[in-house]
Amino acid sequence: MSKIVIFGATSAIAMETAKLFAEQGCEFVLVARDAGKLSVVQNDLRVRGAAAVHTL
Repeated sequence: MSKIVIFGATSAIAMETAKLFAEQGCEFVLVARDAGKLSVVQNDLRVRGAAAVHTL
């Protein structure tokens, strides 16, 4: 299982990249300024199979 840190996690390219890794069961630390959008990304990655999703 890989651990991935993504800065600017609410940008379109970051979200699409994270989705690909979530399907492989990776663990994430997501960093972004907009907490509302970050929560949406966090939930989406969990549904797609991410092992864990932590946010800052």
